[in-house]
Amino acid sequence: MNVIVTGDYSSRHLDCSQLFLVSADDRRVCAFDEEGAGAVKVGNILFVGGHTPGQMHRGKLGAEITVEQGYEAARQACLNCLADVKAVIGDLDKVKGVAKLLCMVNSAPDFGQQPQVANGATDLLSQLYGEAGAHARSAVGMAALPNGACIEIEMILEVED
Repeated sequence: MNVIVTGDYSSRHLDCSQLFLVSADDRRVCAFDEEGAGAVKVGNILFVGGHTPGQMHRGKLGAEITVEQGYEAARQACLNCLADVKAVIGDLDKVKGVAKLLCMVNSAPDFGQQPQVANGATDLLSQLYGEAGAHARSAVGMAALPNGACIEIEMILEVED
């Protein structure tokens, strides 16, 4: 694989948010962030790793976080996914369709409204892509997520070659 590095770096620091791997046949492309592969393109399928909404959205749904706050957090996590999509394919208009979302919701033991929280991401993708944004989805409760995030989202997209 060829390694393409952009951004500022010194002998002690490499900004991994700007690191991309490209195979010799250009069929596999990866965008890396500080936590690992943000998105991997294999052929015309783009696998987007788990993204959280950031530090402003920490806590458990059904405890510190309301469904409305979780909905907004899901929108932000989805936007963070789309940032890595753009890093790999260059233009969000190259998304042909959204195939699958996995929405993992940091939930109190008796919380059962994970689908309503996940609607934040689903609604955003519908607004952006119309019928092409329609997708299969799983919305599941988790006992905990990295750094206390209230939601983490993965997606699988069909993109132009």
